[in-house]
Order: sequence, then structure tokens, then C-alpha cells
Amino acid sequence: MILLAGFLDVLFRALVSVGLALGCGGVVFALCVLMPVARGEAGERALARVAALSAAGALLAAAAQVSQLVIAPWALADDAGRWPLAAFLETGFARAGMIHAALTCCLGYSMLPLRRRPHATGGWWLAAGLAVLVMASGSLLVHGASRIEHSAALMTTTVLHQVAAVVWIGGTMHLTAQWRLLQHLPGGGELWPRLAPRFSPIAMGGVGLLLAAGGYLFWQYIHGTAGLLGTAYGTMLITKVVLMGCALCLGGLNFLTIRQARLSSGSQAEVTRRLPAFVELEAAIGAVILMAAAALTGQPPAIDVLAERASTSEVLWVFAPKMPQWTPAPMAEMLAIAPSALDPFAIPTALGKIQSNFNHNMSGIFVILLGVGALLDRVTAKRWLRHWPLLFLPFALFLLIVAEPTGWPLGPEGFWATLVAPDVLTHRMATLLVVGLGLFQWRVRTGMLDANRWRYTFPLLCGIGGALLLTHSHTVFALKWAFLIEVSHNAIGVLAVMMGAWGWLEQRLDGRESRIAGLAWPVCFTLVGVVLLFYREL
Repeated sequence: MILLAGFLDVLFRALVSVGLALGCGGVVFALCVLMPVARGEAGERALARVAALSAAGALLAAAAQVSQLVIAPWALADDAGRWPLAAFLETGFARAGMIHAALTCCLGYSMLPLRRRPHATGGWWLAAGLAVLVMASGSLLVHGASRIEHSAALMTTTVLHQVAAVVWIGGTMHLTAQWRLLQHLPGGGELWPRLAPRFSPIAMGGVGLLLAAGGYLFWQYIHGTAGLLGTAYGTMLITKVVLMGCALCLGGLNFLTIRQARLSSGSQAEVTRRLPAFVELEAAIGAVILMAAAALTGQPPAIDVLAERASTSEVLWVFAPKMPQWTPAPMAEMLAIAPSALDPFAIPTALGKIQSNFNHNMSGIFVILLGVGALLDRVTAKRWLRHWPLLFLPFALFLLIVAEPTGWPLGPEGFWATLVAPDVLTHRMATLLVVGLGLFQWRVRTGMLDANRWRYTFPLLCGIGGALLLTHSHTVFALKWAFLIEVSHNAIGVLAVMMGAWGWLEQRLDGRESRIAGLAWPVCFTLVGVVLLFYREL
């Protein structure tokens, strides 16, 4: 159960982060952005929406924190199935986790009455005090709490880093929710454009604190380019920085749009047309950043990984052009020596690596064909090119057959039994995702589904798939061979998120901006295929 426990631990940690962003970030958004301008029925409904979402987020974080605590003794159960619960509850980690969960639960319940009395200032300040305690209690659960040197400084800086992320990303989530609500309320159309300018300096301050605290943590946990490029901790940080750069670009576009509206009254229509789409996307990418951060905290700091650290040339070789593996490994010979997918200590065999290379390289061919088909569909007038999504179906069949050679249908291990291994589970989910992408996009492109209702399915599935891939880990141990696999998967995850982002903008915007976005996501799609085509395990 060790492998599945590691995967679930990252997933629950990601839910804690997203829940805290909604809960604690909602308190800041209500007190600093919404309450000073909330008037009338629209303002009351807006505050009630913030209270409801904040309460839901805090309770989600509490439930995820408790679930994360349950994972540890479950993974350490003995052969008879007995959990070492008493011993686990005596650890500092368990006690800190229970305190954090209890305070987060109190925060959620404190905001439930605010749904009915949204202008109760005392209730919001009570929630603010609880939010401070929640964030402070999380300091006992970070890497810094286990360090021998500079422990207090690392814990404090990490909490400041988390607070900055909560204020920025959580506030962006609430700003998006306000747009969804206020556009349907009388007077809401006047209130929402006032929220974005008020939130903008708060978001900028949060980003500044995020970068400053992140710089100190980088120096303490990575300390140089060798750890940045040669460890899982370092490359996950690079992934976070890339995603954050994308989110900041969207924030910059929001700032310029607001500034232009202030300078020219005729530009107010641009705020209503462009700003909601950019804010939605900034919030979505922010949620993915939180998921990537959860995967980052599940890795040992780069300064602790020395023997299994990859060199820069090895990392660059992962992405270098190489002759693809066109033929699979001999199936009978491979299965005879292949380790079980359920073995957490398994090391890939030479034939297993050949099979894995074949699976990824052939998948690259499918993805490149799909990307080129989507691009041609947008630049030509050929009606038959609308059927390009049907290529997803043979791709899904290929994945079903070869993705797990030791499992059903080719191997001796059962379909359901192997799903407890996170890499197997992720591959099976990827197969379902490929089927969903193909069917929905094909039906939308051919007019069989209402484009107004279903046009967001494709970018949403791309973004969700990329986010899940960024939380996927091949091993709980810091081994070089596993890290070099994850490097390519991180790149694919980022490109998938970018596909979803550009696809979303294609549907939400119009004119030239929509056309540019419609050309950008097929390019990202094709680049995913290129990464897969040159995939090679050492």
C-alpha cells in the first residue's frame, strides 16, 4: 500500500491547499475587497457567496487533513492488517495535523452563520483570527519543522509563502465566483468592475511576498543549479515557476485592462469582455500551482539528495531528439522477468524499459497526428478534418492494451488488483481521459452536441489531466531513474495545462484573440507528442 499511500497523500495535501485558499483567502477577500463596496441586495448576496465558499473550502481542507492523517498508519499496517495507530498518534506530526484540522474545521463552522448575516463585521473578524491560527498551525507540518538548522526561520518563511499564495490564488478564485454570481443580479454589473481594481494591489502584494519568501526557501532547500535541475524537488519548483509565470502574465493583462478602462471610459466594455476570462484562467492555473506545490512538499529537499542526483546533461538528454523505439519487447521474455506492478521496491528490467519506450514513443505518434489534425482543422476549410478527434479512439485502445504489460489484458495481474499502484491508476485514468476527449470533441466539432453547453469540455479535461499528471509520482524514493521519468511527465503536464488554458481562451474570447488561442493549443498538443516521441528510459 506504500505506493498508493504516497499518491493519496499528495492528493489530500493538494485538497488541503485548495481548501485553505478558498477558506482563508475568502476572509481576506471579504474584509479587504468586498465589504467596503458591498451595498444593497447585490452586495449582500456577494458577501453571502464568499461566506459559503469560504466555509466549504475550510471544511474541505479539514476533511482532507484528517484523511491525510489516516493514510500514514494505513500504509504502515502489518501483515495481519493491524494499524500502528497508538504509536502514530504519539508523533509530533500526528498531533500537529490534528490541531491544524481542528482549527480549520472551526474556521469553516465560524463562517456558516455569515451566509445568513453577511454584514456581521464581528463574525468576519472572528473568522480572520481563526484564519491566522490555521495558517500558523500549519508551520508544524512543513519541511522546516524537521530541519536541525534554521528551523524557526524556515517554518516562518514557509508560512509567509503559504499566506501569500492563499491571498493571491484564493482571492482570484473568489473574484471568479463573484463574476458568476453578479452578472445575473440587479446592480451586480456595476459592483463587479469595482472589485477587480480593489483586488489588484492585494494580489500584487501577495505575489511580491510569495517571491521573496520563495527566494529564501530556494537558497535553503536547493542552493544552486545542480539541485534545481538534478532533483525532483528542483524540477517541481521549476514547474511551479513556469505555471506561476503564466498566471502572472494573465494578471498583467488584467492590470492593463483595468488601467486602460480607468484612462478611457469607452474601454469599460473591454473589462466586461476580457477580464472575466483572464480571471477564470488565472484562478484555474493558481489551483494547479497549489497541486504542484503539494507534490513538491512530498519530495525531499534537493540539499538532501546527493547520491541519486542527476547531472544537467542527463536531464537535457531526456528531451534531446533520439531514434524512437518502433518495436515492442518480446512479450513472453519480458513477462517472465518483469516485477509486479504492486512492488514498491521494483526496479525496471532492460526489457521493461524497452517496452516502456515503445509505449511512449508510439503514443507520441498518435498525439502528433492529433495535434496536426487539430491545427489543420483551424487553418483550412476542409470539412472532413472536423473528424480529427476520432483518432483518440485507436489511441485509447493502444493505451488499454500496452500501457500496463504485466496487467490485464496481456499480463497475468488482474485489472482491479493493480489499480492500487498509482502509476497503473494514472495510466488507466489517462485511457478514460483520452476516450472522453475524443468523443466529446468529435461530437462538438460535428455539431452533434450543443457547442454552447459542451465547448468547454475539451479544455477542462486537458487541464485536469495535466494537473493530475503533475501530482503523479513513480516512486516514494528519490531514485535517479524515477526522477528522469518524472521530468518528462512534468513537461507533459505543463503543456497539457497550457492546452487547457489556450482552449479555454479560444471559447471565452472572440475575434483575433480567439483565433490566436485556437492556433496555440494545437501547437502545445503537438509538443506533447514530441516529448513522448523522444522519451527514453536509461
